[in-house]
Amino acid sequence: MAKGGFGDKLKALRLKSGKSQSEVADEITEFYGEGVRMSQSTISAFEQRKNAPREDILEILASYFQVPITYFFEREDRSDINKAKSYLQSLRNVRPADDDFFLHTKENSSGNEDVIDSTNNLRRWQPDYPEDEYLED
Repeated sequence: MAKGGFGDKLKALRLKSGKSQSEVADEITEFYGEGVRMSQSTISAFEQRKNAPREDILEILASYFQVPITYFFEREDRSDINKAKSYLQSLRNVRPADDDFFLHTKENSSGNEDVIDSTNNLRRWQPDYPEDEYLED
């Protein structure tokens, strides 16, 4: 898998397809018509991280390269997923009378927002993402 973020992954897909930035832009514009005007400079800006695509363009690029939209957001390491798994598992094990847990969670909650945001992003970009896929029973 390509390193880094969206731009690196887009470039890796383009190079793997053997196409230039202009070819990708022209083929997308031709296929989608005037509703989507893609240029070589747009592809270049995405690859160089100078610009980020709108959601509709992201969907078009994923479709063009035949990858799930989540491909652009996958990370080399699974640290976010592992953090979310651990956090969600700990919440599953909480009993209502376990006040110490809630105090502990509140005091050590830095970073939990990132885990929750990452999980929500997975669900937003892949609606069929199962809620409990990474949780062990």
